[in-house]
Amino acid sequence: ASIRCLRSAELIQPNNTDILRSLIECCTIQGHFEEQLEYLQRLSALLPDLKSISRLIPVSLDRIGRKEEALQLLFKLEYETTEDEDEYEHIIASLAYTALGLNKLDIAERYTQKLLELSDKRKWEAHLRMGHIRLLQGDWKGGVDSYVQFVSTYSKQKKVEAKAAFRELEKSKNMLISKGVKKEDLLLIHDILEAEVLK
Repeated sequence: ASIRCLRSAELIQPNNTDILRSLIECCTIQGHFEEQLEYLQRLSALLPDLKSISRLIPVSLDRIGRKEEALQLLFKLEYETTEDEDEYEHIIASLAYTALGLNKLDIAERYTQKLLELSDKRKWEAHLRMGHIRLLQGDWKGGVDSYVQFVSTYSKQKKVEAKAAFRELEKSKNMLISKGVKKEDLLLIHDILEAEVLK
């Protein structure tokens, strides 16, 4: 009901940034990502200096399957972002994520490596992604080594047991299978990783 009220209010006041923000939030919660993108683009046009809004546009594009557009916009944002360190790290992480989604492993690797060098708080995420990249490149040893680093870093940074890191790793299983990694290979890697980490 609230999204209908907001849509009605937006028709009366199309340039009201508070209404647009509320619509973006509602669309995000309800999974209306095409509509969310439209409101994000309009809000970004009204508030061009608000980088947190322009940063959400490629995320929205990625969600609706327009990954190539998302990647190009992220390259542009990387070029424009110089001052805010957190903002820059987020863009670098998004570039790596989107490039991996497009199977552009060389770009994904370059930005994941950059993230490893730049960010302490995102190190676990970078090690996890690098493990995926190595695996998709056919480098099992490199993949397992990166996953070992991921489990260690994730456990330390999140102050949790290694099992929690394995659960986080499990979330990537379907993505890896969709990219051609065999389920039995993932089970074998899981066993190798468990033996390495828990020895």
